[in-house]
Amino acid sequence: MIDAGRAAALPARALTAAALLSAAVACATAGQASAASRVTALEPAGRQALDRGYERVFGTARGVVDGNERVRGLPSGGLRFSVEYEVLRPVGGARPRLLLVEAENRGSPLLLNALSDLQPSVSGPPSRAAYPRAVSRILRRERVAYARVQWQTGIAASVPAAAQGVGEVIVRDIARALRRVAPRRALIGVSQGAFFVTTFVAEGFNALPGGGRAYHQALTVDGNGNWMAINRLAGSGPQDAYVRPNGRPLPFRRILRRPRTDPLLVGIANYTDFYRLRAGLTGRGRLPGNVRRYDWPSPHQSFGPEVVFGGLGCNRRRPVPLNPLRYGPYLRAVVRGMARGRLPASRRFALRPTPATRSEGFNGLPGVEVPVPRIDADGQPVGGVRFPEVELPLGRLLPVSLPPVVTTSSGAVCGNSGGYAPFSRAAIRRRYSERAYLAGYRRRLDRLARGGYVPAADRAAMLRAAAADFRAATR
Repeated sequence: MIDAGRAAALPARALTAAALLSAAVACATAGQASAASRVTALEPAGRQALDRGYERVFGTARGVVDGNERVRGLPSGGLRFSVEYEVLRPVGGARPRLLLVEAENRGSPLLLNALSDLQPSVSGPPSRAAYPRAVSRILRRERVAYARVQWQTGIAASVPAAAQGVGEVIVRDIARALRRVAPRRALIGVSQGAFFVTTFVAEGFNALPGGGRAYHQALTVDGNGNWMAINRLAGSGPQDAYVRPNGRPLPFRRILRRPRTDPLLVGIANYTDFYRLRAGLTGRGRLPGNVRRYDWPSPHQSFGPEVVFGGLGCNRRRPVPLNPLRYGPYLRAVVRGMARGRLPASRRFALRPTPATRSEGFNGLPGVEVPVPRIDADGQPVGGVRFPEVELPLGRLLPVSLPPVVTTSSGAVCGNSGGYAPFSRAAIRRRYSERAYLAGYRRRLDRLARGGYVPAADRAAMLRAAAADFRAATR
């Protein structure tokens, strides 16, 4: 980690790129009296050299929010803000194809963690985040840059609790401030961050003052049309940076109502989202032309058992095996498709009606039919992106979500984790030999790679993992 104190001692040449970026912001914002809201300065505090010719610059973004912005609770005179930001980008060479700007989840870069398979995961604000140098390897492979900026009340000190929509203005205007980094920009988020992205687009903040799009694409992982009550969507009720317990997900036609400035929306629903976050309500019907939707059999989150059953107390603290599927390679394929402008076709689960028996394993919505995925005889969801593990199962993905499956608070997240019922060793051996299992896995993986659902570069590691999983299940 590089802190502000160490950064101040760096030689002048070490901050040259950061200073140029700050100067570009100053030039870009000069003379914008007609659009008073803006980032006025990016003040670098530190720099970290990363692998593959990338660097990380972090510091403070300062700016103003005009009093005429459509932000509930904003003082008539507007306000000034000061928040932390960071940028990961190449020092030289070819310009990145795409800049990914992450809407933080509780102040941490969850999507960057998932995209880069960071272990342990990185958390906290840019000034304290401790990144391994290798964080840039996937960025370099796909020729993308990455940035994040604080937006949430309680984390971004400048965003008042009574006017939380200020965070939306900040995220919009950081896109303008960083537009020289890459020719196209994408706003991305996971879970709570995805709820923010949905809210941002639905409330019209992707439209830049004076015309144009802040972001060309938007990616929501575990968003599923869910929104947060931080601005006008909150109505006259309290503002809260999380979903309302009985909040109904927004349909795509409600999110995307501004054809001239709406982004291409890429939505990813994990299996447990259908039981906790009512993903089935946005999983039906014909998709608009500017929407891609991918349903995955993996769980929303992948905490270890000590957190799930100990810290969170899920399943009445009774441990069970957890859904072992991981979506890292599939996420990298989505980002690759976004960067190259060649996303694969949408793949959605086949749905069935709301479970007839209401239980603590399903978070319904009063008076509303909330469909869930159909399952086959092996307890696997039907349809969606066909991970090899659902076509060559070593166990059943049951129970789908661990109770209590609720959205009563941002900490009530047991339903994001799924259970797993492994087949017996004898049952697996009756189904496959190791050689036949791995041959079938390889064929399915190659088919996914040809379709653009996994990167070919991840193939070898996925095959090694499949071999290890089979041996563990049978020995």
